[in-house]
Amino acid sequence: MTDPAAPPGGAGAAAVPADPLTLVALVEATVARSPEAVAVVAGDESLNYAELHARAEALARSLRRLGIGPDVLVGICLERSLEMAVGLLGILRAGGACLPLDPTYPPDRLAFMLDDAAAPVLLTSRRLERRLPAGAATVVCLDDASGDGGSDGDNDGDAGIPGRPAAAPPGPDDVAYVIYTSGSTGTPKGVLLTHRGLALHAVAAARLYDLGPDDRVLQFCSIGFDVSVEELFCTWATGGTVVLRPDDTPLVGREWLDWLQRRRITVLNLPTAYWQEWVRDLAARGEAVPEAVRLVIVGGERASAEAYRTWLEVGGRRARWVNAYGPTETSVMATAYAPAPGTPLAEGSDPPIGRPLPDVSAHLLDPEGRPVPPGVAGELHLGGPAVARGYLRRPELTAERFVPDPFDDRPGARLYRTGDLVRALPSGELEFLGRLDDQVKVRGFRIELGEVEAAVAAHPQVAEAVVTAREDTPGDKRLVAYVVPT
Repeated sequence: MTDPAAPPGGAGAAAVPADPLTLVALVEATVARSPEAVAVVAGDESLNYAELHARAEALARSLRRLGIGPDVLVGICLERSLEMAVGLLGILRAGGACLPLDPTYPPDRLAFMLDDAAAPVLLTSRRLERRLPAGAATVVCLDDASGDGGSDGDNDGDAGIPGRPAAAPPGPDDVAYVIYTSGSTGTPKGVLLTHRGLALHAVAAARLYDLGPDDRVLQFCSIGFDVSVEELFCTWATGGTVVLRPDDTPLVGREWLDWLQRRRITVLNLPTAYWQEWVRDLAARGEAVPEAVRLVIVGGERASAEAYRTWLEVGGRRARWVNAYGPTETSVMATAYAPAPGTPLAEGSDPPIGRPLPDVSAHLLDPEGRPVPPGVAGELHLGGPAVARGYLRRPELTAERFVPDPFDDRPGARLYRTGDLVRALPSGELEFLGRLDDQVKVRGFRIELGEVEAAVAAHPQVAEAVVTAREDTPGDKRLVAYVVPT
């Protein structure tokens, strides 16, 4: 079907379950409530919720026939498209876990992730299949006529999963996503995110953002970046429309503004570095944030006071702005700073990272694990049901970073050690001060400098290497390698 015209958002959050168990349950509640509403738009094509659900169900049946069940990873390497949306939901509906693979990543990186995750099935397209590394996974091309398993309702293959009833939904403690982040020793690590954690996050974020069925939410981020989960499932939980960003549209300038206006985008979720570049470009051109945009969310690295002041000049006195913070290990977002439109910052300070979301506990601890007094810097430890299960096949690293929670009496409660130095302001808001290790954020992506150093040092003409992040121009952070040649 084609995408009908839609009014601007801000109509108020739609009802969502008070105690969500899985991402699939959130989407199915919307399908039952609003089957004809538009769920996803890609160019001139779109799917309503009933169509998205039917195609995902057909794919789920096909995946079950291939042996996909609880905690079995399925790679998905697709550009932004209707097939990408169907693929992600279909994997979850089959009971499997999504292993998102950004097709723009280097082939060696994709090969490592597929091998490390041991995903038995890979969803992709015919065009991308030729560019992907050869491996042991069964490849399913979703742009083939039979790529979604058909829609004939045949469920015979589902019964072949031992202990799994036909078409059984995933459980709340099953893994929903595995997101790879940079590793300090040169090896990326996969974070095991559960349905319960991501569903709780989706509901909390949807309420914070006041998402509703009239919202048209831009899907901006790479599927390899955990914010993409928020862009998709927060919107689908409230009956809004996900609008996929075209890869060939410039991300600054008049053409980008025209595209946002034509598509009547109401909510943008942007990496901090891009948001800072965008507001500077708007100010330099004498432009303003499009009228339909009612909310901009930023996250991934520290937001600067200078960029925030510019934001107020180009539209931030009308549109809401949220500074989101959270490592992948705590299900996308753990804290948020959500000032009223037009709120100025305290003199000489950057925007804080705000307060914990519902179901998230935040503790600032010293090196001995003792709480620090207000105003004193400590390592931020995050707890609650949204904490990830751990790292894929990395038990030592899991034990090091995920520690018992002495503040929670529930069996098995854990805290995630973020490695971030944070202090509590007199207002109760949390302020990010820096890192306790060599990890940096560049354009929203976590990078362990040790991983880059290992890659540079592997060159036969390099004897030693040191990598650092430099920001010679405010808002333009870059990695710089210093080498000793052989």
